[in-house]
Amino acid sequence: MMGAVTQVRVLGGTIGLAISTAVLNSYVKSALSSQLTPDQIAGIAESLSELGKLSKEQQIFVRQTFAEGYNRQTRITLVFSAAVLLTCGLMVERRPRRLGGIDERGLVVVDGNMAARGINQTEG
Repeated sequence: MMGAVTQVRVLGGTIGLAISTAVLNSYVKSALSSQLTPDQIAGIAESLSELGKLSKEQQIFVRQTFAEGYNRQTRITLVFSAAVLLTCGLMVERRPRRLGGIDERGLVVVDGNMAARGINQTEG
């Protein structure tokens, strides 16, 4: 069960990262195309050292564009965080389950119900 939870968490993080990256790339490419040539955009996408070949005004524009793209990524992260917080709130139990112990057969008892085998017990 813990492995499944971990996989879902990793999958959620990966999806969030993919969405953020797609938003950044899409915004930056469309915004830069208003003032730069496709070759200049491709050069910047390949290496930010290409930024030195641009005029001062273009450099400032590129920096502002990346800053706005980063702000958009941060807003997306905020939305994902709010969703996680809401989900955590829905998981709160009014009366939390209590571990009752391990019965004579090695089964874990939770609130009077047998939940699972003991840690070192095997089926048989």
